[in-house]
Amino acid sequence: TFGNSMGADDKAAAATNNRPTLSAVSVAQRTDGSGNVDFSYRGFDANNDRWSYEGLFLKNSDGTMIEISSNTADSAFSDPLYFCSTGSLQDFVFNALNDIGQVYYNNVKVTFIISDGIDESARLFSAFFELDTLPPAGITGFKQKGRDSAHIQLQWNLNDDDSSIPVTEHNFLKYVVYYSTSPGVDENSLSWGTVEQPALGEIDTRIANVGGLESGMRYYLKLRAYDSFGNTFWAEEEVSAITGAGPSSLITVPVPAQSTSGDGLVSARLFCSHPDDFDSFVNVQYSTSGSGAGASWHNATLSTAVAAFSSSGGFLPLAPPEVDNANYFQIGTEQNPVLTSTGTVALDVLWKSAEELPGALYENVFLRALVKDVYGITQLAAAVSEPFTVDNLKPVSSAARYSHGEEFYSSVNSAELILFCNKIPSQISYENIFISTSPFFPGDSSPAINLDESEFDEASSSSTLYFNLSPVKWQQIALWGRDAVNLYIHLSSASLRDSAGNGLDETSMEVVWFKDTKPPAPENQFYAQNESDPAKFSGFKIQFNDEISGWAEDIGSLMSVYTSRTGPETKVSFEDGITVSTSSSNIFWFYPSEKKHIDILNLGVSTLYLSLGELAYDYSGNWMQSIIRENALSVPLTRETSAPWVIDYSPDGVAREDPGNMEIWLRFNEALYSNSVTAVNVILTKIRNAEGETVSENVLSAINYISSSCVITISPYSILEYGCAYRLTVKDNIRDMSLNHMLSDFVVDFETLFDLSAGVTLSTGPAVITVPAGVLSGSGRIEMLLDDDNEKISAAFLRESAMAAPSHRRMVGGVVTLELYDDFDNVVSTTFASSVTLSFSYEDSGADGFVDGLSPPVRVESLAIYWLSEATSWIKLPTSRIDRTQKKVTADLWHFSSYALMGGPLFGISDAHPYPVPYKKSEDIGNGIIFSFPSGSDAEIEIYDIMGRLLEEFSYTDATASPPGLFTGWTDVTLPSGVYIYRIKSGENEKRGKLVIIQ
Repeated sequence: TFGNSMGADDKAAAATNNRPTLSAVSVAQRTDGSGNVDFSYRGFDANNDRWSYEGLFLKNSDGTMIEISSNTADSAFSDPLYFCSTGSLQDFVFNALNDIGQVYYNNVKVTFIISDGIDESARLFSAFFELDTLPPAGITGFKQKGRDSAHIQLQWNLNDDDSSIPVTEHNFLKYVVYYSTSPGVDENSLSWGTVEQPALGEIDTRIANVGGLESGMRYYLKLRAYDSFGNTFWAEEEVSAITGAGPSSLITVPVPAQSTSGDGLVSARLFCSHPDDFDSFVNVQYSTSGSGAGASWHNATLSTAVAAFSSSGGFLPLAPPEVDNANYFQIGTEQNPVLTSTGTVALDVLWKSAEELPGALYENVFLRALVKDVYGITQLAAAVSEPFTVDNLKPVSSAARYSHGEEFYSSVNSAELILFCNKIPSQISYENIFISTSPFFPGDSSPAINLDESEFDEASSSSTLYFNLSPVKWQQIALWGRDAVNLYIHLSSASLRDSAGNGLDETSMEVVWFKDTKPPAPENQFYAQNESDPAKFSGFKIQFNDEISGWAEDIGSLMSVYTSRTGPETKVSFEDGITVSTSSSNIFWFYPSEKKHIDILNLGVSTLYLSLGELAYDYSGNWMQSIIRENALSVPLTRETSAPWVIDYSPDGVAREDPGNMEIWLRFNEALYSNSVTAVNVILTKIRNAEGETVSENVLSAINYISSSCVITISPYSILEYGCAYRLTVKDNIRDMSLNHMLSDFVVDFETLFDLSAGVTLSTGPAVITVPAGVLSGSGRIEMLLDDDNEKISAAFLRESAMAAPSHRRMVGGVVTLELYDDFDNVVSTTFASSVTLSFSYEDSGADGFVDGLSPPVRVESLAIYWLSEATSWIKLPTSRIDRTQKKVTADLWHFSSYALMGGPLFGISDAHPYPVPYKKSEDIGNGIIFSFPSGSDAEIEIYDIMGRLLEEFSYTDATASPPGLFTGWTDVTLPSGVYIYRIKSGENEKRGKLVIIQ
């Protein structure tokens, strides 16, 4: 096939020669960068021939044949070839770099023929393999990026804006940085990257931080790229840099935050420094695609309102810097640097996120800051903030829906307005949301309603806002629905705002309106007494399934009652009218007249059947449908069985009443059957006259029943008399509207005030008070309390008891307290213009001069009326006198107080005695030794020791004693302990005795 020919002898020999055969084993390019390719195969031949290669080619995947040559100089090349009948392994080597040059083929084959000098083998093809003799893709822009005391930061394959320069490399292996402290860096220099493959092992690596360097030393650095076949590429540039701390920055907490005013400004604080005090510039970028490798960073447009602060000698503000976005580092210029040599500086920057992320919402946004000094050195690693949210997405309302809801309104199931939005707002200005039937934004002439905060449903989701309209608004929209076809919602720009202050664009849109077309209908009814208003008659209580807006003109003509749904019957109709009372917006009472109510009760059934005409309509204007007798409502009749009773009345019988100004009435617990309220069943009677005599006289009166308040009033035809007692009787024939009788008669007694100017005589027990005419004026009452035991009376009698042998004896029924009250029932304390008379009667049945039933006996002649002074002492009235014929003691009074009838015991001088005996100084309460005497006594008291020597001498007389009958002058008992003799002389009488004194 290559044009060679052989002689006849060769052909004859070949006819008897064995032909070589070949079998491919493996093929691969070496990875040492030499370009050599090894092709292993097996050769078979039964003859001991000499073999050679013919037709050496590299076949490309497109069929192109590229001539190659044997690299016989390579130690792996099999030379000479030796085949055998069982096959022998041979290695063919060619150098692609020398034969073809710097190329890359993805799929190629090695092919050749073996000749033994007589015969040729069939052409052998290797498997496809990858051939790469190209050096790695070029390194562009290799230069220093930053540095610090132990690192030098390098960059390559980056544009000035930090965007990547594309690199295509099929078999990239690694980047290696070689460096030295002297120029002329080569592969024998120190290297960085051979063991730091995670940092430099990817082809998209663009930055290397060479570390472990000595501070303040100049280094020379070169970059070399390697592929997996050992091909390499050196960067042309050799970078020279001195280690030292470069600029740095830090974005501190709090996390950058967007303002809530809707301007999209994001605030962040940067702390920036440069240890060499070089002037520096700041670049701020943002990313919405994360902060790691592969994140896309963009220059942030900053507001000119940048605040700079210096920390030298305090945290002081600096002049606001110029902002120039034309430069990569947009804060500061070389003429007006932001960061100067004055020390660490803080920057408060405002990013105009609304200009770069308009109408968008990002939940994970990052800011990063880079500082570059005037010598072009950039900080090693950018300062990256924590993630924050940027929200420049305006609230948008896309649709709205309004439904009438359930037939009966409630705050959770009716009048529901739904507003579909792209987000839930954080602020809702309810007064800027309007609902109307006009497509135009509401003005002064178009009717509209606003929403209210209380109508917002907290269960609203992020995309749907729910409002449950109040009854007033629900009713208004229902009224609109009678005539209007469309409903609209209008939202001003201030109506909805999100947490970032983004406001809604002013919007008007039609609302999907689900109107109410269902007529109202009764759903529950019964006939009974209105328990919440007992003054009402019994009636029909009907609950509708919807709120009622209005009624037909003549309701009574539209209602009829039957005892069944079929059959002949005289219905109960309400031509005399029906009274409607509202219990709630959908529950009503229908009250017939009293006569019709009684007619219904007289039907004698427990179930009524109610037919209705078009009785009412709802707020949407839907009329109730008629209900004929055959479909009449079944109405349970509940007949109340409890008896009526009086729950309040006047007069109450406690205080006396002014006959010229008094009301007589009774209030019942429920409505009464008016026919039972008559003068026969309500009776007013006088039971005691002004003289205190018991009488029974009927008082003619007008009896009136007020059904609205369940009150019976009694109006006497003439004014009641002063100082009398009356009785009001309500008979048990009074009946309620269910015809229940009272369980028993109700009786109340009351008294009228006295005409004090006409004179008054009152008695209680043995005491009688007589007030002559003209002594007092006006009307009022006198209260007589017999044997009252108030504090002052008790103290006065305790004082009497402390004397051991009192000269006064308290008598049962002998103490009375008198008080005067005016017509307003206020106590009157006054001195009378002339005296009134108080008398006590006593019993002396045997006419023996002693009061009956007293022990010790009390002489009648000792009886007297005493007045209780303010000092809780009883003082005998000088006008006290005894009338033995009428057996009473009388005294004249000039004012009212507490008075007592008292008398003294009967004894002689022999009964006089001292006390206490023995006298103990430790028990003395200041009274000393007291001697008791009979009334009317005069005496001399002498004290002797047992030797007969006179030690003390006293005189006693009733006229000067206070109180009479007791000598209380020996209060200072200073005699020593011992036994003494007392001697009492009164006229011709004398008494002696012993005293014992213990000091």
